[in-house]
Amino acid sequence: MVESIVRPDSRRLLLVANQFAEVINYCEKAVEFELEGESWEDSRGLARALTGDTEGAIDDFQAFIDWIDNTKPQTEDQKVQFKEWKLRRQGWIDALRAGENPFTEEVLKSLLSE
Repeated sequence: MVESIVRPDSRRLLLVANQFAEVINYCEKAVEFELEGESWEDSRGLARALTGDTEGAIDDFQAFIDWIDNTKPQTEDQKVQFKEWKLRRQGWIDALRAGENPFTEEVLKSLLSE
């Protein structure tokens, strides 16, 4: 039941529509029910960062990096993708810790295709 409510496409649409509280709610349910997928903390981290919850965002991005570190890529393409994701999220963490906002309009637009 929760899987039908919490879908990756739904999260992306909610982010585009600036429905950050809904994204956080859906992602928290997915994390609570341990739904399969790599992006629940990642999506929640983005929504948290965009609503000013810097510490929560950092924690979520770190959880996503930890997931990458503990997940064996199935293909060479996935290995490259994981490396790119990890570097990008670490950059976000570093920027947030420095009191900077890494989420420019350009970055947000690029996330729509990620």
